[in-house]
Amino acid sequence: MHRRIFATCLLLALLAFGAVGCESIGLPGIAAVDGRSTLVELDASGRVEDDVLVVEGTATVPDGALVTIMVMPVTEDGQLIQTTRAQDVVEVRDGAFVFRVPVEGWDGTKLNTWVAFYTTIAKETDAGTIEQTAEVIRLYGEKGENIEGETRQMGDVAVVEAAFMVER
Repeated sequence: MHRRIFATCLLLALLAFGAVGCESIGLPGIAAVDGRSTLVELDASGRVEDDVLVVEGTATVPDGALVTIMVMPVTEDGQLIQTTRAQDVVEVRDGAFVFRVPVEGWDGTKLNTWVAFYTTIAKETDAGTIEQTAEVIRLYGEKGENIEGETRQMGDVAVVEAAFMVER
């Protein structure tokens, strides 16, 4: 009886260590690069305030990492209105990001909102191209091949995403 209890406790302890990333002792867990977790979790929500859509979210990525946000209005019967859209790239700071876009005059009763993190994000600006930092690429890989967590493939790039509707 005591051996069974001891074995159960030992197994639970080993599983707990593995869940927090103890690969160094051969246990399953979250991968790491240079001691940093490659687990990416992304969460976002939105609301409309005074005809401005505000999207706020959190991401377990380094400061300066980029997320992309796309918004399209939706009709009452669920059809996307593709002639109107907003899309931008924003930086993550202290694990959080915020995006604001005026939606006054947009048709539709809801706003289909997509937020995503992936390593190939790039945005052209007057000052040049904004891309993921070298640290982000080193940590997650050129095409996100090192990203742990829930991903989907967009072509040959791993994407972590959140999608939701915002009532107007």
